[in-house]
Amino acid sequence: MLVPAFVTTRARLILPAAACAVLVTTVSTIAAQDRGGANPDSVSLLEQAKEAQARFERFRENRIPPELGGSGRGCDEIVGRFCLRFEDGEDESEWSVPDEPVEFGMARVQVLRELREIHNQIPRDSWILGQRVFYMGEVGDWQGAENLIRRCGGGNWWCTSLLGFVRHAQGDWNTAADLFALAVDQMPEGEEFLSLVLLLDPDALDVYESASDRAAAEERLWLLSDPLYLVDGNDRMTEQYARAVLVRMRREAVNPYGVEWGDDVEELTLRYGAEKAWERRRALPNGQLQDTRSIVGRHHPKSQEFLPPDEAIDDPALVAPGDWTLEQRRPWTGYAPPYAPDLNALETQVARFRRGDSLLVAGAFAPEEKDAAETDSRRQTRNPRIVDLRAGRNQDRGDQQARTNPFGRPPEEPQPFLVEEPEPEGPVQSGLFLIDTESGSTH
Repeated sequence: MLVPAFVTTRARLILPAAACAVLVTTVSTIAAQDRGGANPDSVSLLEQAKEAQARFERFRENRIPPELGGSGRGCDEIVGRFCLRFEDGEDESEWSVPDEPVEFGMARVQVLRELREIHNQIPRDSWILGQRVFYMGEVGDWQGAENLIRRCGGGNWWCTSLLGFVRHAQGDWNTAADLFALAVDQMPEGEEFLSLVLLLDPDALDVYESASDRAAAEERLWLLSDPLYLVDGNDRMTEQYARAVLVRMRREAVNPYGVEWGDDVEELTLRYGAEKAWERRRALPNGQLQDTRSIVGRHHPKSQEFLPPDEAIDDPALVAPGDWTLEQRRPWTGYAPPYAPDLNALETQVARFRRGDSLLVAGAFAPEEKDAAETDSRRQTRNPRIVDLRAGRNQDRGDQQARTNPFGRPPEEPQPFLVEEPEPEGPVQSGLFLIDTESGSTH
């Protein structure tokens, strides 16, 4: 049996349409909330809502045009049924989320209309509420989603967490953090909002589970994960809580991969978030009567690793230079801050000067040379010893066309494809962040 395909940043997981995966699914209790005394009509209405959601996802999946994907290569990591691949051969900086086909948008309008009509008859159903918020978020209607959530009343942990999900998507990370904390307090006893078991790599998980104070270790984890302390609030932490809400939305819903929900899908969602785009790859014919199409999910092309290594969770002072870098060959998790998706390293020098019983620390930094940065980011694969014979012919052809302009107009000077941006003016701001290993406070 072939394995599914899923893409994250530079990675890809492949799932053929004909794969028959059987596993025990993780059943969400959210959809059953407030339906303890549900009558047969409400159960039937819920089934209609699930059929409408499944119909939309299958419509969207079946109309993704297949592309010939070639023979491919091995997996960088296998997560359950999924093969994770990091795309070293392509430049992530040039990939962007493609425009959605018009028919997808029309189908989404239809499913939202159907869900709204059913939800009006069973307004307390949490599953339908989550699906409506999810699909409204796909088109950026966050204000409409927030207005919808506020009608479900206070004191409900699911409504509170959905509101935190929406406020995080709008960039209000402080309010989102407060709402997620309130949702945790409102959860029934025995429920867990966010588990780190599927998120942390094995080494970091060992450090966390062996910590004498797990609450302090988790607080240190999120404190260090804040993307360079660039904005007010900790968006990396609220992003993880938003992913936990996303997991609960998807557990009982049909997904574009066409497989039942399982721990592997949950782990990938917690580690890399929601997919930004979908593709369908068709492998080369193998001489067998077998469907070779694969669904590929792509994540943000500039995702980086912001979670600290296991040494930092134990004691930040143990992290040596070079042990913690954002850009990694195979990041265990991925996140791209919406306000600064491009983060690059600086050449730095740090000097320390004793002044009696004090210590003066001076730091200097400089960005990489522009030419060097562009060369590295484009990942050129051409052998410099190979002579391009076509270049001369193309140049001669262009000169000939310029001399014999059929329109009688003087030839226009070709414009460069990449326009050089002016150097930024004004002072460069920087900061030094110190963390007290005993109290955990920052300075």
